[in-house]
Amino acid sequence: SLRVLDGCVVVFDAQKGVEAQSETVWRQADKYLVPRLVFVNKMDVVGANFENALEEIRNRLEGHPAPVTIPMGSGSIKDSDDPFNGIIDLISMKALVFDPSNQGKTIKTLDIPEKYKATATKYRETLIDTLSAIDKKDRIATLYLEGAEIPEVLIREVLREGTIARVIQPVFCGSGREHIGIQPLLDAVAWYLPSPLDR
Repeated sequence: SLRVLDGCVVVFDAQKGVEAQSETVWRQADKYLVPRLVFVNKMDVVGANFENALEEIRNRLEGHPAPVTIPMGSGSIKDSDDPFNGIIDLISMKALVFDPSNQGKTIKTLDIPEKYKATATKYRETLIDTLSAIDKKDRIATLYLEGAEIPEVLIREVLREGTIARVIQPVFCGSGREHIGIQPLLDAVAWYLPSPLDR
């Protein structure tokens, strides 16, 4: 089926990371030049490790993951001092909390909690560095060096260009079971993956 896809979303288990079948699918996507997004699922299970999943994508799959959302906490309320309770959008630099009562349809946009600010800032800087390196028109680097605000629309544009050119894979995270992070992933499919016309 990868031969006929315009783009795909590769889902990884936050606890298990890159598994054998994921590796096979990734290599097939490389072979057929399929642009892809990454979704790190099951952030609410014991032993969920977002950073480890990214590391395995880099090392085992030779991918270029570019996190666009990062988790707030990991694991469940029962087994973690800092349970997974939402995500941080690195483009808007806002925390997103999903309402479980209506399957995550209602999303609250909040300021990033103090305890996650340093981590979010670090990931945001890495994202901007990555996009600066792949922006052929040097728009992001110029704004960054001038200390100017980088517009969200420009970040999305460069993310899309990089995804379609297959030089990066935007990374999202969440929990399918708890309906956390699914809406931003669906938006990302529309924003970053190619339409049939692009292909």
